[in-house]
Amino acid sequence: MLRRSTASSASLWAAAASPAPPRTATPRLHRRLLSATSPALSHVGSAPIELPSSVHLVAPPRASTTAASAPSTPASARVRGPKGELAVDLAPFVRLDLVDPPADHGPSSRLVRVAVDDAAVKHQRAVWGLTRALLANAVVGVSEGYTLPLRLVGVGYRAAVEPAPHLGPARYRLNLKLGFAHPVLVDLPPDVAASTPSPTSILLAGIDKQRLGQVAARIRSWRIPEPYNVSPSRPRPLAPLSLSLAPTPSLTRSLAVARRERASLSAMSRFAGRRSRRSECELVGVRAASD
Repeated sequence: MLRRSTASSASLWAAAASPAPPRTATPRLHRRLLSATSPALSHVGSAPIELPSSVHLVAPPRASTTAASAPSTPASARVRGPKGELAVDLAPFVRLDLVDPPADHGPSSRLVRVAVDDAAVKHQRAVWGLTRALLANAVVGVSEGYTLPLRLVGVGYRAAVEPAPHLGPARYRLNLKLGFAHPVLVDLPPDVAASTPSPTSILLAGIDKQRLGQVAARIRSWRIPEPYNVSPSRPRPLAPLSLSLAPTPSLTRSLAVARRERASLSAMSRFAGRRSRRSECELVGVRAASD
């Protein structure tokens, strides 16, 4: 037994001293291979932008390689149209190319294609699609414009457009009554126009889509819709984006408390009526048994 144990320990020491065989690298599956769909890249940046005949695009000149190393202000493309002019900032690696339109587009339309220096870089791919979207929004804004309606949903909610003398001539602001003890005054930027077709609706118009959304979000922040107590909004086909303002939280809470108290009182009265009828039946049964 002693020899066997010694031999076994010697074999173990020899196996430990011998070099281990090299490990083979196990292949790893890519995360996207676990999906049943094939990977698809976004082609927003490569889609050309159609320029109407009334819109003019002024692209900045391409900087030279020597001037690119020196710090300079970012270049911007100017988009002019019948409704105004907008500027879109361009990264140094983004370039604009004029493309001949196909035969089905007609001679009055032109095409602009956005390109980057190296599409393999992730940051350049992200800025590629962003720049193309901003340019397309600017073309639509200076040619057609944007409108954004808002609807006030609440008891006593009102909106009116009035002059803002503290901002200067031809400047306006919104006077909102949203259930507070004071009116809410929202100053409008010079490139955003507002109108009130009815006391409970606001229509914002402008050429800058981003500025229009910022003004609408600032107005909406005064009364954010509640997901549980707000009434369902009716469909409005003419509104591309509908924002609703919720009722006053204090009024909604008081109505909910009143409903709960009314329900509890009615339940207590029904329970009390059942108890009284039961006691009367028991009393009649006792009298009959005594007789």
